[in-house]
Amino acid sequence: MVAGAFALRHAAQHGKRRVVLAVPFISITEQNAAVYQDLLDPEDAGGGSAVVLEHHIAMDFDLEGAGFGELAEEQSEALR
Repeated sequence: MVAGAFALRHAAQHGKRRVVLAVPFISITEQNAAVYQDLLDPEDAGGGSAVVLEHHIAMDFDLEGAGFGELAEEQSEALR
């Protein structure tokens, strides 16, 4: 939340219309988005459009299928 507060204040001071926050885990993204939605997209806003957009994706890299067989093997061995 501290980073978000800084980003919002910085955007307001410099006349910016958008703030992008990136966090490393989906669960953190969902938690942060819920807090920002509660603060910035209240349900009783009078039918206006939402200002918070939540986006996340879970990536599963197929190193072997992408032609990185040796790297995939090294990664598998490192995880054991």
